[in-house]
Amino acid sequence: MVDKKVQTKLRGAYIEYLKEVENKEITQDMEEKIKYPFNSFAIEKLDIILSTRYLLKLPERPEGLDTRDHLGNKRVRSVGELMQVEFERAFLKLFNIFLKSCCCSIYQ
Repeated sequence: MVDKKVQTKLRGAYIEYLKEVENKEITQDMEEKIKYPFNSFAIEKLDIILSTRYLLKLPERPEGLDTRDHLGNKRVRSVGELMQVEFERAFLKLFNIFLKSCCCSIYQ
């Protein structure tokens, strides 16, 4: 079974396709009755056409992107940030060792 959110997006893309490409006059009442044809689980020509149209229109409507679930909406650190953290830890350890050795040599 196809997810409800996916069905809604496919239905919207299908209605836009019917209006723009096939030049069909679709009223509000007709829009509510139109359903995307889920005939099979195989990819059909219409699926490819609608997917391509949707992807080409994404730069115009960035709100179409769903970032809510992307990586659990967690902050992803770059490799440089991770290396910086490790270097800070290493230099902090080195600094503490240096301080201990200097303090110990002063008191001896």
